[in-house]
Amino acid sequence: PATTGALAAGSGDFLERLYLCDPANDRLVRTNAAGDAYETFATGVKGGEGLAFGPGGAWGTDLYVGDCDLTSLGSSADGPGRVARVTPAGGVSTFVQNSLLLRAGALAFDTGGRLGGDLFAADIVNERVLRVTAAGAVSVFATGFANLAGSNCLAFGADGALYVADPGAGEAWSKPGGSVSQGQVVRIAPA
Repeated sequence: PATTGALAAGSGDFLERLYLCDPANDRLVRTNAAGDAYETFATGVKGGEGLAFGPGGAWGTDLYVGDCDLTSLGSSADGPGRVARVTPAGGVSTFVQNSLLLRAGALAFDTGGRLGGDLFAADIVNERVLRVTAAGAVSVFATGFANLAGSNCLAFGADGALYVADPGAGEAWSKPGGSVSQGQVVRIAPA
């Protein structure tokens, strides 16, 4: 299938398989039991871009998907701007839908709880990181990036910090404050 770079490794109820987004076909796919082919796992996700498994607690352990609209970038992802929740059986429901999430691709959970245990999403068109609480509140968390790209540009480190990959389009760019930089990994440390 024509999948995006979003990849998540399942465990437990998700059967130790790899999961991928396939926005061209409005679905999520996973490797089959033998691991040598893809099979449809869930349908009804039109703009699947980022994947993250819930860390437990208030989030549960379902698969969360950034269902975004990236057609302005030439992508087939034409979702409604939501974070969808997918059960191990492939049932899809809307966890939260919000206009801030319209261009949100990459997802990462704060599994250590140092940033509130929340879900973070990269808005790759508006160059910002969004925060989603377990109650469904969505807010802008960080801005000032040059080129958030891809479905894997967010990750939490063992130190509890959020790491944001910002390639800066491979060119020098001006950051707020006047300094010039090329691509960088930004570390956002808990207070």
